Amino acid sequence: MTRIQFFKELKEFLQCEADLTIDTCLWDLEEWDSMAIMSCIAYFDANFGVKTKFNQYKDVSTVEDLMVLSKAVFED
Repeated sequence: MTRIQFFKELKEFLQCEADLTIDTCLWDLEEWDSMAIMSCIAYFDANFGVKTKFNQYKDVSTVEDLMVLSKAVFED
């Protein structure tokens, strides 16, 4: 998966209108809430086989942090 594809899918399941970049601060997005975190948990499990827990997201602040948490290897 490319980074651009990840940004696009993240934007889609967050139902976010803003364009996302690696530096986007998630806490600045109105859509970033507990339901968004639950969506990330399901997405990472389904797409990357990575099981994350809700409390792991307390230290996540940027899209890059999400990419690290996903443990995925992204193509450029």
